Amino acid sequence: MPRAELVVVPDSRHALPAERPAELNRLVEEFLHRVEGDGVPG
Repeated sequence: MPRAELVVVPDSRHALPAERPAELNRLVEEFLHRVEGDGVPG
């Protein structure tokens, strides 16, 4: 996956969406802005 990224969230466990949903949403939104905001399709 050419645009994949690895993010390590300190002190997280296996249920990040349930444990820290706001942080997960922020990370996903930031990633999407980087990927979609560069003017390159796909």
